[in-house]
Amino acid sequence: MKILSALVIVAMSLGTAPAQGKACPSFFGPAVPDAATARAIATAVIRSHQRPNKTRSYALKVGRNVSGNWEAFQFVPPRTLPNGDTVVTEGGGGFQMVIDRCSGAISGLILQK
Repeated sequence: MKILSALVIVAMSLGTAPAQGKACPSFFGPAVPDAATARAIATAVIRSHQRPNKTRSYALKVGRNVSGNWEAFQFVPPRTLPNGDTVVTEGGGGFQMVIDRCSGAISGLILQK
């Protein structure tokens, strides 16, 4: 029974494997396990640095990058004109950041202008 308990504790400490197959070293698994948590972190950072009227003009995209961490970035969403044409803006500013899935650390925080 003690061996089974030890195996369960070891298995729990490995966490859940990210996209590249590397397990998080924390006993509790990844600090940012899903896109909703990554979005909440990104939103908090953005709100602390950007005026609310500016934030409303952007959409926020959150997804996994090739290293298995979360990447969040703002973009100007396409808009449809009254005549039916669609206007797509490339660039246009906004924040971009990488959120470490295992630790929750933010890196690569930039503001595009």
